[in-house]
Amino acid sequence: MNNLIRRIILEETNESNPLSDLEIILFQHLNTVKENHNNKHELISEIKTMCRVLGLDEDKAQYYYDLYTYNYREDNAYDKLTNKDFKGPEWFNAKRTTNKGSWEYTRAKMPFQGSNLKGYWSIDSKNRPFYVVVSYGWYPVFLFKEDRWYEINDRYSRSTTKQMSQANPVKYEEGLGRNVIMVSRGEMDDLMRYSADYDTIMKKKVSKLMANKPQILANKSTYSQILWGDAPQRVQYKITDLSELNNKVLVTVTVDDAGKMEGRKYIPSKGGYLKGEVPGVTKETTENLVKSDVNDKLTDFIGDKKNKNIEFNFIHSKE
Repeated sequence: MNNLIRRIILEETNESNPLSDLEIILFQHLNTVKENHNNKHELISEIKTMCRVLGLDEDKAQYYYDLYTYNYREDNAYDKLTNKDFKGPEWFNAKRTTNKGSWEYTRAKMPFQGSNLKGYWSIDSKNRPFYVVVSYGWYPVFLFKEDRWYEINDRYSRSTTKQMSQANPVKYEEGLGRNVIMVSRGEMDDLMRYSADYDTIMKKKVSKLMANKPQILANKSTYSQILWGDAPQRVQYKITDLSELNNKVLVTVTVDDAGKMEGRKYIPSKGGYLKGEVPGVTKETTENLVKSDVNDKLTDFIGDKKNKNIEFNFIHSKE
């Protein structure tokens, strides 16, 4: 399987250098100093130091060590390396690691074996490669395919939830985290086994959301709570319509009121939040709170964390 994955990746690449300019400098430097380091530990320490100097991610030192090892060039001509010569993480042998340290492997898409947790490369039914992290040998929790990360939305158990927190490939990269696509177990299987791609998954989410319209609209009154400063605030709203719009779903929300919480008692503002009468509560903050709450409630139908497949239309009943 690994040889097939490597061949497919090679066939899809071009002649450009897969290393960045800074990675080339790092590897050329390692060629000049490796004889002065007696073991792997010392060389990884040198890599961490150089990462700080060059502005590279020192948490990926193990990844750079393996990348350097698999692509070692005695002539130091790393600037001449091409994609066809390059051996990326799909070539790496799986390494043992603790679950706590597994994120260092997942973020670099490196094969690993933890405790009931592992990451590896495979291909779908159309021979498209993907990297997947599975819990207990069968339950996929993270998947990287066609330059996108997917995260499973279903939580099978507490232990799986803990493993996901430990193996999260984008936990320490906020920019990537906003682009993770939340998927169900069925959607994850489609990506792994049945060659589904991003567009397919997003269309299915829109269709599934529209199919659930009656149940969603049946919830006539919803309260959402958040803390602003020292005083708890609450918003009263309901979803009043769902409609398709440019391959997305337009969610119409009617906001009835926003007010304070005094202990467990809700004190409505009677529209005062629209006039600045409630400290810290504005029309904008109220709408942002509702968006966040709706996104949580409709998690099964939300795609990309950054570019969600729903848009909002707000109606303020007291405006």
